[in-house]
Amino acid sequence: MNLPARFWILILFLWSTAWTVEAQTPSVGPKDLCLSGQPSAPIRVDVFSDFQCPSCRGFYLETIKPLIKDYGKENKVCVRYFDFPLKMHKFAFEASRYSVAARRLGQDPWQKVCEALYEHQAKWTEDGKIEAAVADVLSAEEMSRLKKILKEPSIDQMINQELALATERQVTMTPTLFLLVNGREKKVNGKISYPILKEYLERMSK
Repeated sequence: MNLPARFWILILFLWSTAWTVEAQTPSVGPKDLCLSGQPSAPIRVDVFSDFQCPSCRGFYLETIKPLIKDYGKENKVCVRYFDFPLKMHKFAFEASRYSVAARRLGQDPWQKVCEALYEHQAKWTEDGKIEAAVADVLSAEEMSRLKKILKEPSIDQMINQELALATERQVTMTPTLFLLVNGREKKVNGKISYPILKEYLERMSK
């Protein structure tokens, strides 16, 4: 019997990483803050990513964005985004500052800022003008609030906490994601296509 190629790809994905029998609660990080969905969602996807990483850009726009669209509003999946700016990327830490500050504006503005940073990655990576990319998607009032938040020391502190969390969870590359379904956690290194991720989540949530 010939099985669809996507089935075999899914099987290889399931075998590629080991299950953690019980998911551990991280000691630091925004435990109850979801980029999409709510903490009560039955499935959780933790993403460690770098805004200046080209692979992370593709992963966010091609996988995380449709995941948010299909599952976020119905609260089927809580997507938690953790900033993991790599030292090799000149403007990554500053981009993370904008993301972390945008969290305090609310879920919708935060999503817009994350998407804008990835959409315009090529430009601000060259000229360092991160504010211009963000200003295009926020209202004048939101932008004014964001600038004030960026001045707070807690922004850098949060990024450093998330870097510590990445070390704790043995994140060594970007993107890295952790899938928590039915109390069991799977770590995935690198990109995964949305069709494969969606099929996996649908199978595991039944």
